[in-house]
Amino acid sequence: MSLVIACSASASAQDAPAAEAPKPVAEKKVCRSVTPTGSVMAKRICLSREEWKEFDRAYERQNAAFREGQARGNPNQ
Repeated sequence: MSLVIACSASASAQDAPAAEAPKPVAEKKVCRSVTPTGSVMAKRICLSREEWKEFDRAYERQNAAFREGQARGNPNQ
């Protein structure tokens, strides 16, 4: 009788670690030095690859809007 209890206790102890959920993998950060307009000091910014893609798209939209304003003869727009 005690042999059956020992075997079942051993089996349940082996199942416990397998029941743990795997830890989520943190997305790797990429760091860049960015110099804001009007500053001489670069600022280090660390973002994920997806966040950098969005950052670059926003930067390009801003530059395109500025160039478009200059082409119309209105540099302040």
